[in-house]
Amino acid sequence: MGSDVNGLPNRQRYSTALGSAHEVLACIHVAQAMHDIESVSPAVLDRIDLVIATLTGLVYRRAPYTKGRASPPTGSPPF
Repeated sequence: MGSDVNGLPNRQRYSTALGSAHEVLACIHVAQAMHDIESVSPAVLDRIDLVIATLTGLVYRRAPYTKGRASPPTGSPPF
């Protein structure tokens, strides 16, 4: 995943963005519950859900196999 120019891992940036996206959705829900806004376009909510899903995949994906780590099991079990 690498790092950005400031040395901060990209996964940390994605995690921060994911938290912000959840916060935006929560603010919309609270504003609706308080009757500060009437409704939000379903297309907007769908787009927020897509952003959250994409960021979730980036934050929680497994790290790729790298040389030096324990290799995944291969072949048949020894029994």
